[in-house]
Amino acid sequence: MTLSGGRICPDCGSDRVDFVQRGLAGPINATDQYYRCHACGRVTYEIVTRTSRELRAGRIEPGRVIRTAGHSYSVRRILKIGLDEYLVYLRPAEDPFPRLRRQGQGQER
Repeated sequence: MTLSGGRICPDCGSDRVDFVQRGLAGPINATDQYYRCHACGRVTYEIVTRTSRELRAGRIEPGRVIRTAGHSYSVRRILKIGLDEYLVYLRPAEDPFPRLRRQGQGQER
């Protein structure tokens, strides 16, 4: 799906992104909602699915900063959607360790 909906990559500022909407019944069977930047390749998550055990173990709660897929996110809200499933709404956060992240990216190339 190529609808960006005004989303901008937090790393490079590009608006050329592909949006993947969460859904289990369409052509894409994705449990998480994210967008991928064409310019730098970063995947930015908006909604991730977690179990109650993962929430407790990771101490995930609104307002906390968590790391997912190597990037920092601020938890906006958490919604319970099943017996043991939660939607965690995320917003990109300032990376507390930018130097370490840049060094890690340089080694991946």
